[in-house]
Amino acid sequence: KEDLTAGLKVVLREYELIDLKNVSAEDKPRMLAAIAKELTDLLNIGCFSVVEMPVDRTAINSRIVLKVKFKANGDYDKHKARLVAKGFMEKLGSDFFSSFSPMASLTTARSLLAIAVHLGLEVFHSDIPQAFIKSILDADIWLRLPPGVNFMDDKGKAHRIVKLVRSLYGLRQSPQLFNKELVRFMTSQGFKQANSDSCLFTKQTPKGFLIACSEVDDILVTGTDNEAVDKFRQALVTEYEITDWDPISSFLGININYDLIAGRMCFDVENKIEKLFKQHSVLLSALELQGKSRSKFDTPLLEAHGNIADDVKLTSDVDRYIQQHYASINGALIYMGITCRCDFTFALSKTSKGMHDPRPKHVAMLKQLLGYTLKNKDIGLVFEQKPELFSMLTEVSKTDAALSFITTSDGQCIHRFTGFADANFANLSDDERKSNTGFIIFLFGCAICWRSKLQPITATSTHEAELIACASASQEIIWCRKLLQDLGFALDLTPVKLSDPNRIRECLEDDGITVSDEQYQLDPLWLFNDNLGTTQTINRPESSSQRSKHIDLRYYCVRQYVRDMKIRVAYIGTDYNIADFFTKGLTYPKFSLFRKRIGLLSRR
Repeated sequence: KEDLTAGLKVVLREYELIDLKNVSAEDKPRMLAAIAKELTDLLNIGCFSVVEMPVDRTAINSRIVLKVKFKANGDYDKHKARLVAKGFMEKLGSDFFSSFSPMASLTTARSLLAIAVHLGLEVFHSDIPQAFIKSILDADIWLRLPPGVNFMDDKGKAHRIVKLVRSLYGLRQSPQLFNKELVRFMTSQGFKQANSDSCLFTKQTPKGFLIACSEVDDILVTGTDNEAVDKFRQALVTEYEITDWDPISSFLGININYDLIAGRMCFDVENKIEKLFKQHSVLLSALELQGKSRSKFDTPLLEAHGNIADDVKLTSDVDRYIQQHYASINGALIYMGITCRCDFTFALSKTSKGMHDPRPKHVAMLKQLLGYTLKNKDIGLVFEQKPELFSMLTEVSKTDAALSFITTSDGQCIHRFTGFADANFANLSDDERKSNTGFIIFLFGCAICWRSKLQPITATSTHEAELIACASASQEIIWCRKLLQDLGFALDLTPVKLSDPNRIRECLEDDGITVSDEQYQLDPLWLFNDNLGTTQTINRPESSSQRSKHIDLRYYCVRQYVRDMKIRVAYIGTDYNIADFFTKGLTYPKFSLFRKRIGLLSRR
C-alpha cells in the first residue's frame, strides 16, 4: 500500500499547547520531549494517513495528556505524554459498533501468583508499549490534532486533520480492538484461551507449561518450561517491541516483593497510602497525634460509630475536611481494599454507604479507618509455601474429631482449596436489619478472593442469614472450580479418561446423573461455616422444616452443587471461621489473630 505518511514531520508550537500551560518551568523541557516522542512514534508506527475528510463527516477532537509516572515503590519512572482522542464525540453505528472489553479478574491474577509461589516458579511482568495503537480500526475516523500540533509534509503543507488507521487511546472501541488483537497473537503462539476467564491463557509443552493473564496491556507470565517462556518473550519483542520483561516487582500499582528462594511473595500499597496522606496532609498530623495519645486505631472499625445520630454537628476541622473530601478519600481506600488490603474490606462496606451523602457516622467510621491505615501502612498480603492457614487447619483437625479428615483423608486436597463463609444476623446499624455476608477463599493457603456485602433481604434467623452467605460463597467457588479445571495441568490433577465417553454419558444421564465436561478429576471443594443448622440444611435437603421452608429457592443453589459433588460444606467453630473477619467489627485480639491467619503481616 502507498505510504500516506511518508515525509511527515511533527511541528510543535509551545505557546499554543494548552495542556502544557499548567506544567512547571522545570518539567517543561522533559514534557516537550515526551510530546515530540509520542507523536513521532505514532507517525512511525503508521497510526495516521493523510486522506481528505468527506464533507458529511466530522473530525473527532483530541488532546495531549501529560503525566509524571512513578514506579510502585515510589521511584521516578519517566515523563509521559499521550495523544488521546475525545471519544465522547463518537457516534454509535458510524464511528464504533461495540465497546466492551474483558479484563482478567484479580482473583485470576492472584491464583496465577499463588500457583507460582507454591511451585517455586519465576513470574515475569511485561508492559506492552502503546498497546491500543497495535490494533487496526474497523471504522473510518478522522482526528483533529490538538492546538499547537501540526504534521508538516515534504512540500511544506501543514495538516491538522488526519485519518486514523490504528486505534488510539480515548476511542470507545480501543480496548475491545486491542483485546481481539491480543487474543489473535496469543492463539498464534499456541496458547489456549481459558473458559473461566477470557484473559487467561494456558499452553502445555513437552517440557512443562506456561500460564499468562492480561490486564489490558499488562501481562503476567509464569511456567515450568523456561525455554518456552524465553521464546514467548522473543515473540512479544518481535510483535509488540516490548522493552519491559523483568521478574515481577509491581502490578496494577501494587508493590510486589517476591523472594523466590524463600518461597514468599508480599503485596503492599504502602506507597499509595503515603501518597494519600501527602495529598490530604491536613489529616496526617491530626491522626498521628490521636494515634500516639490513645490506642484507638488498632482496628479499622468500631461498631459504636454506626450509632451516631445524623443531627450531630461536626465540630473539628479534621471531621469537616473528611466530609468535604469523603468520596476521594474513600475511593482511594476502596482500591487498596480490593487489591491486597483485605483488612479494610468490612470497614469499607460501611463507609462506602456515605459516598454521596456522608453523615456524621460515616465521617467517624472513615476517620477510624484512616487512623488504622496510617498506623498499619506497612502491612502486606503474604503468599507463602507454608502459610499460617495450614497450621490453623492442622490445629482444627486435632481439636475437633469431626474435622479430622482435614489431615487424615487426603489433606493435600483440602489444603489446595479452602473457602470460609459467615454472616452476622440482624445488623443493628442497618435500618432494615439486614445481615452482612462475608467469605474468603484460599488457594494453597493464599487468599485469592474475599468479599463483605450487605445481604439483599432481611433474614429472619441466624440460620437463614448463614444459608444466604453460603449460597453467595458457593457461587464464587463454582467459578473458582472452573478456573482450577482450566489450570488442572499445573495443579497435578488427573485427566479424565473414559474408554467410551459418549456411551458412559448416555447411561449416566438415563439414570438421572448429571455429567459435566470437566477435563480433570477434581474432588469437591470445601466450604466451611460456623452454623451447624445451616450445614445440616444444605447437606440434608429437607423442605418442610418450619425454620427453612419460607427461604427463597435461589439460596438453595448450594444444595445442587453438593449433589453434583462440586462442593462439600462442613461445620467449623467460630474461633476458626476466618470469614468472621468480614462480617463484624472484631475486638483487637481476635482481629489480629484472623489477620495473621489470612496472611496479612507486617513487612518490618
